[in-house]
Amino acid sequence: MSALIADIYVQEDQVDYALRSLERALRKAEGAADNKAQASILVKLGLLQRDLGRDSEAVAAFEQATVISPDAWEAQYNLAVSYLESGQPGSALEPLQTVVALNPDNGDAYLALATAYDQLSQPSDALSNAEAALQRLEDDASIAQANFIVGRSLYRQGDFRGASIALERVVEAQPDNAQAQLWAGLAEYQQGNFDQSLQYYERAVQLSPDSIEARVNLGAAYLASARYQDAELVYRLLVEENSSDAESLYNLGWALYSQNRREPAKEAWQSSSDLGYQPAKTALSDYY
Repeated sequence: MSALIADIYVQEDQVDYALRSLERALRKAEGAADNKAQASILVKLGLLQRDLGRDSEAVAAFEQATVISPDAWEAQYNLAVSYLESGQPGSALEPLQTVVALNPDNGDAYLALATAYDQLSQPSDALSNAEAALQRLEDDASIAQANFIVGRSLYRQGDFRGASIALERVVEAQPDNAQAQLWAGLAEYQQGNFDQSLQYYERAVQLSPDSIEARVNLGAAYLASARYQDAELVYRLLVEENSSDAESLYNLGWALYSQNRREPAKEAWQSSSDLGYQPAKTALSDYY
């Protein structure tokens, strides 16, 4: 009963009352030696604490629930999610593996496991779990997230065509997703489809104008597409923001040299060379 009352308090935004109700319910479950009820209440308590920003308390509640009732997959899942949210993907693996063993039809668990492997830069495991998630998920946002991991994983394994297909699905589902636009551009660029990559990069920069990564790649695509004036503009802006950006100075030199503006190109390469960038030193040696 106290747990039900806690739900009502949460709905009424009376958090302190909700916490006290859950604590009372937990004491009753402990007195009755009802492990299943204890685990369920601890999960509710952890979720509420996590919503309140009390992350360490939430983790403690979820951990306690997994000890009391190891087969409570909700406790294992929420413990893993807490680890992921706190930047500990390695710690999330074991509880998530437990979840998929206990509840093999849970697409969210496979997606979380794919996310953990993605963050750990293990693309093969990330790919297999994201594909397993896609076979089970129904929520559009979760499907897009799984496709994003599929695309990134394929890209990291050198399957740029497969990556393009998966990332295009994400872009279609979430056209305002700047990271998806960026990665779709990367996949097209690697296939030599520079005009297509430009469309994605331009959209990524439009959505996230402060993204250095998006602008650097946009400049590279302009160079590859022989749009040297556009490339010059991109790299000038980057250099204005960071005068010690040796790589952008080097690429600015190429944009200028390709417009037959040899002296400004030499100055850009010299500045890059002075910062220790070896390709700029080589360009100076080869062309001047």
